[in-house]
Amino acid sequence: MKLALGLAVSPVLLGGLLAASGWMNPGQAATEVAAKRFSLVGDDGKELAAMELTSDGLPSVTLRDKSGGIKARFAVASNGLANVWMFGEEGKVRAQFGFDTKGPAMWLFDKEGTGRLVAGFSEGDLPGMWLDDKEGQPVSRWVQNASGFASLEMLGTEGLRQSVLGLDDENRPMLWLYDERGVGRAILGFTLYGNPGLWLDDPQKKTRASLAMGVTGDCSFDLLDASGTSRATLSGEEGKEQLTLRNKSGETLFTTVK
Repeated sequence: MKLALGLAVSPVLLGGLLAASGWMNPGQAATEVAAKRFSLVGDDGKELAAMELTSDGLPSVTLRDKSGGIKARFAVASNGLANVWMFGEEGKVRAQFGFDTKGPAMWLFDKEGTGRLVAGFSEGDLPGMWLDDKEGQPVSRWVQNASGFASLEMLGTEGLRQSVLGLDDENRPMLWLYDERGVGRAILGFTLYGNPGLWLDDPQKKTRASLAMGVTGDCSFDLLDASGTSRATLSGEEGKEQLTLRNKSGETLFTTVK
């Protein structure tokens, strides 16, 4: 049964409607009203709000402007989770607040209705934020790992990592760079002693070159083979530079060290 109520319905008239419909006895206050849909209309008869059941038999509330355009909706989805949708021009969704399977979340959409930002939780109940381009492809994400450290990730084609700026498990700031296949190829960060360094890896994730600063401020540049053996080292403080060459067994072939 549909009950269309004007904006200025009096309690007496409403009581008469309820009594006439059999919902309450004369002289008795109604304690329950049952219906599948309620509609709130303006003076011109246009619907401004509706409370009804969805096609899945779940409750929803819809709000509209004076032109009939939908502006907000609150509903329970088929998975039992509640969400609120906010609409912009031409009835396109611009924001959504509610729950997904991992917890509370917020979704933001552009003027075309394409999802561009999600803030919520990932696996392990860890918070994060994800950004998409106009085609809905992921381009960036800001996430927290299991250790509690946050990182900013820039993504390339097919959502593969291209760079990551954040903290490692030792709470050291790091920058990781990846190739087009998403394989880590370079790391700029700090050593265990708190000194800056640069490490370059081959496509098989083997470190082939490194540049690091020592505890006394001196620097060293190392070239390594695929087995991880240092084959050449250039190091030393200014005026005390040293060059050492080694074979694949790590034995010194040449050195300028006196």
